[in-house]
Amino acid sequence: MKHMAEASRVHLNCHREGVVVCPYCGHEKMLNMAHYRHYIGGKSLKGRCKRCCGSFLVTFDYRQHVRIPVDFAGQLVHSARQKSSENILITSLSVAGVGFVVGEASRLTCNTVIEIRFRLDDVSKSLIHEPVQVRRIQGTFVGAEYCRDEYRHALDFYVMRPHGAHDWAQPV
Repeated sequence: MKHMAEASRVHLNCHREGVVVCPYCGHEKMLNMAHYRHYIGGKSLKGRCKRCCGSFLVTFDYRQHVRIPVDFAGQLVHSARQKSSENILITSLSVAGVGFVVGEASRLTCNTVIEIRFRLDDVSKSLIHEPVQVRRIQGTFVGAEYCRDEYRHALDFYVMRPHGAHDWAQPV
């Protein structure tokens, strides 16, 4: 009998579909969770692999893209001429958005377009300078989405690297 493995994270798309991967044998199975009417994001269910009979937890996430935790200093640029800026802490990245913490006195509102600037901790110390639209504000935490739908080589490559390639990565 196999012991219970760490939870396997399943990213569900807008149709509540995702792929679960068995942590024991790597077998993949497509799931459709549309028949669950309640919000199941962040919840864990017990799963069992039909191939190897291993039991494991499955945790559901509604993000369309993987989000990774980071800890980068950055700046929020308030004016187009970049004369006014505010220090921020970048706490998460994905290929579609960014999460950051602002100071208490920040005057951001949802749907506002701002510019953020920070450097990745990759070999090139790549500069990311992007307009973003504020989507969520929770206390001093801000979730924002990149305004331009384009390929950002340094950022996309950084986010999509295997988790083991990041010094901070935890096994999932």
